[in-house]
Amino acid sequence: MQFRYRLYLLIFLVGMIVLFTLQGVIATEIEEILSSAPSATDYPEAGAVVIRHEEKDLIKADGTSITTVHRLIKIFEDRGKKEYGEIRIPYSTLLQKITINKARTITPDGKTVEPSPDAINDVTPPFLLDAPIYSDIKWRTISMPALEKNAIIDIEVTIEQIEPYMAGYFFGEFGTQEMEPIGESQLIVVVPREMKFSYVMRDLNVEPEETSDEETVTYSWEIKNIPALVEEPLMPEDMGARIMFSSISTWNEVARWFYQLASPQIQSDEAIKAKVEELTRNKETPPEKIKAIYNFVASEIRYVGLEFGIGGYRPHAAQETFRNRYGDCKDKTILFLTMLKEIGVTGYPALIRAFGETDTRLASPGQFNHAIAVVPQGEDYFWFDPTAETCSYGDLPSADQGREVLITMGEEGKFVRTPVFPPAHNLEKFTLQAVIQEDGSLKGEIEMDTTGAYSAIYRSVFKRRNPEERQAVLESILNFVYPGANLRKWSTSELTDLNIPISLKISIEHPHYVETSEDMIFFKVPGRLSLLPTANLASWVGKDERRYPFQLDYISSTSRLERKVEITLPEGYLIRIPKNFSMTTPSGSFHSNYEKVERKIIYNGVLEFNYPIISTAEYSELKKLINAAVQEEGRQIVLLKE
Repeated sequence: MQFRYRLYLLIFLVGMIVLFTLQGVIATEIEEILSSAPSATDYPEAGAVVIRHEEKDLIKADGTSITTVHRLIKIFEDRGKKEYGEIRIPYSTLLQKITINKARTITPDGKTVEPSPDAINDVTPPFLLDAPIYSDIKWRTISMPALEKNAIIDIEVTIEQIEPYMAGYFFGEFGTQEMEPIGESQLIVVVPREMKFSYVMRDLNVEPEETSDEETVTYSWEIKNIPALVEEPLMPEDMGARIMFSSISTWNEVARWFYQLASPQIQSDEAIKAKVEELTRNKETPPEKIKAIYNFVASEIRYVGLEFGIGGYRPHAAQETFRNRYGDCKDKTILFLTMLKEIGVTGYPALIRAFGETDTRLASPGQFNHAIAVVPQGEDYFWFDPTAETCSYGDLPSADQGREVLITMGEEGKFVRTPVFPPAHNLEKFTLQAVIQEDGSLKGEIEMDTTGAYSAIYRSVFKRRNPEERQAVLESILNFVYPGANLRKWSTSELTDLNIPISLKISIEHPHYVETSEDMIFFKVPGRLSLLPTANLASWVGKDERRYPFQLDYISSTSRLERKVEITLPEGYLIRIPKNFSMTTPSGSFHSNYEKVERKIIYNGVLEFNYPIISTAEYSELKKLINAAVQEEGRQIVLLKE
């Protein structure tokens, strides 16, 4: 009995020693974290700093993997709390297992506060709440507690890929830049010795350290003092330094793999057959039939904006997408191709990095974020993006234009660059016929015609609003361009028919449009209305120099803006008009022309942009062009009494 008592006492004492030792180790660790952490004076423009970001990918021979990510983040300001306080980790409950190894906030005085159990949740992303077929997609969310100035977030997460996306292969991407600076960033990739490993880097010049043992090869990147990815107006979306890696040898392997996933899903049923027959009835030519099918899939099958690859790469069966009336990009593409097959037209799925460039040096499905459809015709290719709910047949969203696209055709794949439509394809045309009265008031009739990207955006703006909201939008824009003007009436073309470009007719009046003196009237030629903020072109080029390329606002495409104004003037005045103007640069051109015809002034102005993205080297010329256009369009018209 005494022996047992002594044994229990010994176990208790050993436990207490271990406990106090662990507490001491933890206390020492926290002291080291706090003492070595940078201060706000080290990063005076930052809302937070990622002290250290570590990722370790342990790759297995079958393509499964275990990824552990550890991050230390110090908060400086409220925007840092907003950026990092709510942690969201997307994952698939079918393909991945996620474990929160550590989540705590270290307060400035050295205390540690862990999230309560109800602060860690699995939630369905908001955009999937009414899309049950994606029920395996979740966000693991963590609301970090006790965040204040100089608090430190300490979090470690392990994501186990329990089923590989591509059996026997792996691929991944590691971003090394965020909206806040990073002190140290480390990527470690451990692969089986016999497995191929390739990588490419963008905006980085840091080669990995390579070590090996009998079974594995380890590649390790260590990057320090990484500046923040400073948000700049009109910067392209696909920016930031990164490392991409893969064990896949050729793009044909990628194309064959995806085609094997997708082609079994191209299966029709009686419901699809009946719908195709209904859509193509009385349509005689293949283009007419394709157009009818495209319009249906684009506008009647709801798009679920789930990024390509999240939750897997296998599309849902065409019958399922048709029955549910919704799907993501690959689902809508497969349904479209299935319906084309019913009319004897063969098309293929194509993989694309929308809003960015695919680096063809590295074979990896991870480079793609979107899927579209293509129908080859001889040497030509006809492209379709069935997710573009407001995009007309024969058009492509700007994010899809000028991209290297991998067409998956079975055993082989083929890279083809999608077209970039010329400026005239994306037209916003403003026409105003106005009369200025002796009392200085103006009455006018406006017609606005659009094609291409402008038509798609106008359709989107109007379709998602009711008539009262549409009028409110027009009144707001009218008052911005012509302060004090009144909207008398307005109408639009058919909004639901993708075959009809969007046009508007607007009647306006302004009680005091012109300025008058004893023997003079002067005014500006009425400016161009637009549903986009492009009316204020000067705001595009406020910066003298740019850090990143310049992406044309909203439409992100080549474009042509036309303005024709015909003004009838009161009798008894001599008319002075500005000189004509013309300017051409590599990035675009602007031309303005004034005419006097009896009591009328007729103005024609055309502004064209030749490229959707302007490099930093070309920005200065673009700035000159836009500033010249704004200045010329604001010239005064002067009327002198005879």
